[in-house]
Amino acid sequence: MELCNPTQEKIAGGIPLDPREQGHAADCPGCAAVAAVYSLLDATLDALPFPVPEGFADRVMEGVAATATATTATTATTEGSATDRAARTPARWLDRRWLQLMFAQGAVLCALINLAAFVLHVLVADVALGGTP
Repeated sequence: MELCNPTQEKIAGGIPLDPREQGHAADCPGCAAVAAVYSLLDATLDALPFPVPEGFADRVMEGVAATATATTATTATTEGSATDRAARTPARWLDRRWLQLMFAQGAVLCALINLAAFVLHVLVADVALGGTP
């Protein structure tokens, strides 16, 4: 277990494993699964008709970070406090736990009323036709 994290990090990074880590990766189901996934990924990338550009992953991750930063900055600079924005946005009302519980209790109450009405109608119909409840 103590070798899992370093072994999996080396596998993901494409760093060669030492003999001890190779033995661990062969015996450990989790590390073997990671090795199989990355082996399949490497084989798939090698089979592409064109090479993956150098630094492609870094540029993608920089774009993701820039988007996250822009989203955070936009959210922080909008007018009003977070409570005011939440109060003005109907979708955020549905994120409130007390409101969800109130709706759930209302649904349970409706279900119980419908069940009682169904049972009552069955019993009343049975008695009306001369049966006993």
